[in-house]
Amino acid sequence: MKFVVGGRASACVVKTVLVAALCLASCMSGRADQAVQADDSLPSYRSTESVTGSVTSIGAHNLDTLMQSWGEAFQRIYPEAKIDLHPGVPLSAEGLDALIEGRAELAPFAREAFPSEEQAFQARFGYAPLLICVAGGSYATKFNTHALAIYVNASNPLKQLTIAQLDAIYSRTRRLGYPEDITRWGQLGLTGDWANRPIHLYGMVSRYKKTGNPPGILYFFTQRALGGGEMKSTVREIADPTRPELMRGPGDRSEPRPITASGGSAALEALDGIVAAVATDPAGIGYSGFRNKREGTKTLALGENPLGPFSAGTLQDVLRRDYPLSRKVYIAVNQEPGKPMRPILREFLRFVLSREGQAIVAHDPSEYLPLTTSLANEARAQLR
Repeated sequence: MKFVVGGRASACVVKTVLVAALCLASCMSGRADQAVQADDSLPSYRSTESVTGSVTSIGAHNLDTLMQSWGEAFQRIYPEAKIDLHPGVPLSAEGLDALIEGRAELAPFAREAFPSEEQAFQARFGYAPLLICVAGGSYATKFNTHALAIYVNASNPLKQLTIAQLDAIYSRTRRLGYPEDITRWGQLGLTGDWANRPIHLYGMVSRYKKTGNPPGILYFFTQRALGGGEMKSTVREIADPTRPELMRGPGDRSEPRPITASGGSAALEALDGIVAAVATDPAGIGYSGFRNKREGTKTLALGENPLGPFSAGTLQDVLRRDYPLSRKVYIAVNQEPGKPMRPILREFLRFVLSREGQAIVAHDPSEYLPLTTSLANEARAQLR
């Protein structure tokens, strides 16, 4: 699919682009909560020069509808430029491969880059790929870089955790500075029968057979909640029968096990299986998506500081980035440090990060969330 983009825009044309983009996105949107809107303080896009030429985009299919909508709005401004979108690519890694091989200039990325991927890029070019945050992760979708919730059994009286406590529960390295290893619920302030009850950890199988990399969700969890530390070997890993390419983590003695739905024989996907396990284990704790909640479980509020504030992880918490386990999505580009970015790349990314570009995010059926002004400002600074 090709988008034709170009020309010098007046303020009137820019307003027309915004209205057209919003109308198109509203018609396409499957989002139930239309209260999600782009931040009014984001700057409106203004063209600065005539842009010509073409770029190719290859990357995660999760971002296909956004890339298409961004391209269709951008083409009204620059009709002499071409963005060639190759939809349907299943993995972010394939986009980075295309970037390394010179087959693409834009690589939509639905997760954080793994160290091994950055190392491969660095080995080829002598510098790291430039990952520009273009939207917030979704709130409660099945696939689209959703926020992570922390689940405990509904009978558990605990209401909240700090990220450092979560690190001390799940990791053996405690990089976030909690003073002791947490293995029993009493260490979190629970009393009575809960005081000496051991904490049972549930999580995903930790490695892909082919690459040795973890699933993107697990990598985000270890980076954000464990400070990049190592997971405890006592985690009860839940196998995902839909992902045979996964294997156990190195040195892990536990056998990954599928979880079946109550009253049925069908094995559940890993994130559903984690919550199902916690629902039947009063001492259990696990991470999953908000859409995976089920009877017999509850989610915990999370905070950075023991004195608060703590965020319950509502849609608005995730939208405002108040919830600690909110995620991001990116576009990767090959940009040599110290050299100017190609005008077509720079202007397309400036448009994506503008109020008009983020309004498209707010109405896209993928249900990614628009960036806060501070995140958009940080991303724009990378384009200089």
